[in-house]
Amino acid sequence: MLRPALLGALVAACTALAGAQASLPEPDFPEMVHLARLYYSVRYETPEETRRAWESAYGELALVDLPATQNRYLLGTLRGGTRQEIVIRGTANFVNAVYDAEVAKSWNAELQIRLHRGFERMALALYADLRPRLLRDAELVLFGHSLGAAEAVVVGMLLTHDGYRLKQIYASGQPKVTDAAGAERWKDLPVLRISCEGDPIPLLPPRSVVSASPYVHLGPEILLLDGPYYFVADDRSGDEVRLSEVWSLLRAETLRGALDVHYFRAYYPRYLSKEGGAIREATGPQLWEELVPGAVPP
Repeated sequence: MLRPALLGALVAACTALAGAQASLPEPDFPEMVHLARLYYSVRYETPEETRRAWESAYGELALVDLPATQNRYLLGTLRGGTRQEIVIRGTANFVNAVYDAEVAKSWNAELQIRLHRGFERMALALYADLRPRLLRDAELVLFGHSLGAAEAVVVGMLLTHDGYRLKQIYASGQPKVTDAAGAERWKDLPVLRISCEGDPIPLLPPRSVVSASPYVHLGPEILLLDGPYYFVADDRSGDEVRLSEVWSLLRAETLRGALDVHYFRAYYPRYLSKEGGAIREATGPQLWEELVPGAVPP
């Protein structure tokens, strides 16, 4: 269990609550919940269980394991080929974690931006396998959590660059993938970031890893609250924290509690609780100063 002061710090660091709420149309929660169910199956069930549970929902279903990156994704094509749904699994093994840790940026000449090297390598491997399976005229929707969310954003950029019909990217618990220049170049990418308060992973990589040109987020963000409630967060491009602060949040005695907040098993009930309808809250979690009196947000 996280200590109250630490939980307060995580809540504050993961939400930007000053000023007016970001302008955002009502998210498509039925679609979001459907894709969250699909992701849960891909992440926690065996391939055989996933195929049995979902093959009847699609005209074609491909569940693909990529040996080079030890990653998995699902491509579901609706009957008639008008829509394809892509779900990308997050970190599930040591090889995935190694890619997570490749935080140096690399220049992507095709997208004309700098990307997190590990996320780029994962996304490029996935896209190379995915692209021949895509239908040129189909509407595309992507969903990923954690590493899978970061990959979904990069894959979404590649799809847009190549002229596919990208409707939406649902980026759940997403770490950052690019810097301010990259976020500006791709500001119109249809990505919706989805977080739970207290999740430290959307804060990563921190400013001090690449202080000259720090990572930032792109796209609006919603926080999933308990029950049917959700909150639209402000722009988080200024939520950078120092490496020492990240380490203090994730040091040994609190690591399990911090990561427990991030796991999709923790997110999943908050998705499901929106299935019957969602209610937008006017205010989000408490401000930093209320939780940690006298403290200065990082």
